[in-house]
Amino acid sequence: IRDLIVSKSPDGGESLNDPNSPQSLALEWLKSPLNSDFEEEARIIQRYALATFYYSTAGEGWDSNFLWLSSSDECIWYSTSKSSTVCDQDGRLRELDLQENNLFGSVPQEIVMLSESLQILRLTKNSLSGTIPSVLYELSSLEHLDLSANSLGGSLPGELGLLGSLTHLTFFNNDIGSTIPAELSQLSSLQVLDLGSNILTGTIPSQIGLMRMLAGLSFFDNRLTGSVPCEIQALDR
Repeated sequence: IRDLIVSKSPDGGESLNDPNSPQSLALEWLKSPLNSDFEEEARIIQRYALATFYYSTAGEGWDSNFLWLSSSDECIWYSTSKSSTVCDQDGRLRELDLQENNLFGSVPQEIVMLSESLQILRLTKNSLSGTIPSVLYELSSLEHLDLSANSLGGSLPGELGLLGSLTHLTFFNNDIGSTIPAELSQLSSLQVLDLGSNILTGTIPSQIGLMRMLAGLSFFDNRLTGSVPCEIQALDR
């Protein structure tokens, strides 16, 4: 199991060298009898990624962690999603939705181990800190990314512009303190871009005007300078 996890880990298993890391704790849980019924590689990797997320965000202190890290199918672990199921017909996770659930800590890189299936990542109104992992661009199926109302800082990764399936990108009400990367204009399917209530600096990239599907755009309550680019006026939806 360790060799499988190392081969799929975004850091090549380096985090496993620390026995107290969320990754090591997740691996130890994965090797327990609770997971003896799960033999398919894809499910083992999925359960490891979710266990790492649990330990990285202080899962024991969540408002609800019902069935998390139990022997139950991870598709029925607690979620705030309103969908009838958070998995597809093959048991692959489509939604990781834990809004307003007292999550602390940071979003681990291991989230990208769900890249083949994850479409919705919604962690609104928690207490997540640290930076936005640049490796999120590897979530090639992601359509909805909402990390609003947390305490995320650092920079807004330009690599997010590689999320070609993304329709909603929301980081409202955080502590992100970089410029707005022009690379976001590559999100040709994006309908909503909400970066309000951060500490963004610099000017609004004129390339935002290339996002023809954009119907909702918010940059309010930041530290931006300059004028609104005339190219954005062409977004008349």
